[in-house]
Amino acid sequence: MNLDRLTTEQRNKNTMNLDTLSTIDVLRLMNEEDQTVPASVSKALPQIQKVVDAVKESFHQGGASGLRRGWHKRPAGNTGCG
Repeated sequence: MNLDRLTTEQRNKNTMNLDTLSTIDVLRLMNEEDQTVPASVSKALPQIQKVVDAVKESFHQGGASGLRRGWHKRPAGNTGCG
């Protein structure tokens, strides 16, 4: 995968001066940027659906080693760790 083509992996021109901002201005900027996420996710839903469907199909085909080990059958709250 070419990460240079992903906009999520590129510098955000709105945050290039974080080191010069006050704490409250950094927090405001972070909040403003966070508010752009839902619209971006909405635009990407068709691509997200393709990925989720591919993963789901892989699980159904036994493609996840965790599924073969049965971790998906553990009771809720049991992560199997520790």
